[in-house]
Amino acid sequence: MKLVVLTGELQGTEFPLTGSEMTLGRRPEADISLSHDPRVSRHHASLLLREGHWYIEDAGSANGTYVNDRRIHEPTRLRIGDRIRVGRTWLEVVPEPVPAAQREAERLVSMVEQTGDGAAENVVMEVGAVPQVPRVADADALRQRLLILMQVGEALGSTLELDELLRRILDYIFEVLPAERGVILLNGADGQPTPRIVRLRTGGDDTAVTVSRNIVDRALAGHVTILTEDALTDERFQDASSIQDLGIRAALCAPLVHRGEAIGAIYLDTTSDIEMFGPDAVELINAIAPQAAAAIANATLYAQVRAAYDELRRTQEQLLQAEKLSTIGTLAASLAHDMANIVAPLGPITHRLQREGKLEPREQEIAVAQVQRLNTLIRRLMSFARPQQTQRTRIQPAELVQSTVAMVETEARHRRVTLVTELADHLPAVAGDRAQLEQALLNLLINAIEVCTEGGTVKITAGVDGDDLAISVSDNGPGIPIEVQEKLFEPFFTTKPQGTGLGLYSARRIVQEEHGGVLELDSRPGEGTTVTMRLPIQE
Repeated sequence: MKLVVLTGELQGTEFPLTGSEMTLGRRPEADISLSHDPRVSRHHASLLLREGHWYIEDAGSANGTYVNDRRIHEPTRLRIGDRIRVGRTWLEVVPEPVPAAQREAERLVSMVEQTGDGAAENVVMEVGAVPQVPRVADADALRQRLLILMQVGEALGSTLELDELLRRILDYIFEVLPAERGVILLNGADGQPTPRIVRLRTGGDDTAVTVSRNIVDRALAGHVTILTEDALTDERFQDASSIQDLGIRAALCAPLVHRGEAIGAIYLDTTSDIEMFGPDAVELINAIAPQAAAAIANATLYAQVRAAYDELRRTQEQLLQAEKLSTIGTLAASLAHDMANIVAPLGPITHRLQREGKLEPREQEIAVAQVQRLNTLIRRLMSFARPQQTQRTRIQPAELVQSTVAMVETEARHRRVTLVTELADHLPAVAGDRAQLEQALLNLLINAIEVCTEGGTVKITAGVDGDDLAISVSDNGPGIPIEVQEKLFEPFFTTKPQGTGLGLYSARRIVQEEHGGVLELDSRPGEGTTVTMRLPIQE
């Protein structure tokens, strides 16, 4: 996989995830350097490869690392489609079109055309890809070969991950054959063999591997295994300088045939004058190749089926969620409309009864408070309905916060939760739909109040953070477990017995989709939760 920058000066820049650990930060020497973003720390985060999966870990940055709008406090596994935010920069995790092993193989392997007329002059053996009948003379060798084939079969059947499978194939071949360089080539979409993985017994990372395209093509076309000896004097390689430089003595190429179709080839070579390939090597590779071909075909099919299943599952989930949202939106709008009609006359009636002396002051206070709670519930229901066209106006943040807090004061008193409001001076205006933003903030406030125990505190702050207006709602509740945080913004996910699972989903839609902002979650079990609305400041 790789990271693609979605915003800022580096938009579109790709950073492949390679090695076992990478650094991300503002320093130019960082593996993923975001030097253009002043809100990124010099060493902001680390990316770690653990048991085949990539994780991101915040490195104590000043502004935090967010994965899918959730601030992380421990190593978090990355998955395709995840969105990462550091500072003001957004990155997305996308699959590599070319696996890392294949990129490395394509870098090291050079496919050369043979020259000269002696096309078969140094071909010592050319035998069918079907396993040959071993010679009976050497019983010990036969037993050893049988044991090897059993081990190979067992190992190749233990994984369906293609890259891991290819690596194991070469590992086992290198255990039983004196190869110094090995390449597995697989046919691409165009039908041409492409290097997928390379294995070097010795030499540095820049050691070149030269493969004869003619030999590979012949092996694939004829389904035959080809052994050529003394490549240094082979006319077909006279123009291949790397073969001359490396002093290659022998090369072996076996086709990978599955159900009568060649899907690739195994290529091996050596520079040794002592341990060269012979008939035994041909027989052994001819026995391993069919097993490898079947395992590769199964792994490829598995990957295709898994990708198709994942795509089908995502589509089904989207359809199901869309259907549920449509249904509940229609019901919520209808219910809210009916409730509004019922509640509307209650206020004037209450005031008239009080004027006529038929209500005590305490009774009036209770009646007014309950009407206000009903109005708040109506507004929450309206947020679940289909989103209406945004009516953008110039909004003063202090007025937005104060009016929304007023809606929940009765609920907070009822639950004996203290509301604390801290607004910075001279807050700049933002452009947006006041009703929608009030609804988003209302959802956050109600969630915070509901998780607090009696005597708890909910703190609402508003201030300028760079180019954003940041409105935060913090509670001193129990915090949210990590496994729950990852699902909080999904529609219909809730941990409340009577919850709908649409509060945070609705708030996120309003802030991010309707207003181009960001909704952030920062929570630690036992330490409370903070949800922040970041909105672009109006110029």
